[in-house]
Order: sequence, then structure tokens, then C-alpha cells
Amino acid sequence: MNEAEIFEWLAATGLGQIMRNAGWAWPLFETLHFIGLCTLFGALIVVDLRVIGFGKEHVSISSVMPFIPVALFGFALNLITGIGFFCGYPDNYWPNWAFKLKMALILIGGINALVFELLERRQLCALAPGADAGVQGKMVAGTSLLLWIGVIILGRILPYTGGLG
Repeated sequence: MNEAEIFEWLAATGLGQIMRNAGWAWPLFETLHFIGLCTLFGALIVVDLRVIGFGKEHVSISSVMPFIPVALFGFALNLITGIGFFCGYPDNYWPNWAFKLKMALILIGGINALVFELLERRQLCALAPGADAGVQGKMVAGTSLLLWIGVIILGRILPYTGGLG
């Protein structure tokens, strides 16, 4: 299957047809995508800023870790709605440089999250209240914030960079 055939197949799926033809689908997905984004970024900002060192006098790192499943829920909601958008108009999204860069940042963000989970989380949770994270933990948290801010900016400019508007 070549690229054009894959895009044709995606557009022909039930989801692709609903996204293009049901007047309620696109606004619903946009709303859910925004809710997912707010949930994801809102939860990450709490965790990442605390790991960086903000609020260390009042909030322990282990007390912000329950926000991670909230962030994952937001990400899942964005993944589902994002697939809907792509299935609706794959031949419009794929050539768009902002879309490709956004997908790259999301992939890097996923790798960064794995690094956090596999190398940092256990050590961070073991820190005493008021303790500072190490340099590597702060780097992972700062990278997370920068990546997701980039994703948000690219998502917002997508309609202005390649025929999606």
C-alpha cells in the first residue's frame, strides 16, 4: 500500500466518514480534544513544576504523583480525538509541516515520559518532603514542559500552515 492508498483507506473508514459528514462530530471532537489537552497539560504542569523545584516548601514530590494518571487520561482523550481528525482528512494533515513537527514532539514527549517513569519516578517519590530533585529529574521535567508547550503551539497554528482551515 502506498501513501495515497493508506489515506484513502483511512478516509473511507467509518470514523473518517463520520468526521467529514456528521455536523456534530468535528465540534464534539474539538471540544473533547481541548478538554484532553487541559487535563494533560494541567496535570503535567503540577508534576513538572514541583519536580523542577516550585512549591517544595509546601508540597512533596510524592504528593503530586497521583496527577500522572490524570495526565495519561488527557493524553488518551487527545489520542482518540486526534485519530478522528486525521481519519477525517489525512491528505490535508500529512503534508502539513506543523502537523509533522507536532507528531515528532509528541513522540519525543512519550520517550521523555518513559525516561521519567523508568529512571526518575521511584527516586523522586523516595525524596523527603521539601527535598530537591536531582539535575536529571529537573531536566526531564523541564523538557516535558517545553515539549508540551510546543505541541500546544503547533496544534494551534496547524490550520494556518497547510490547508486545514
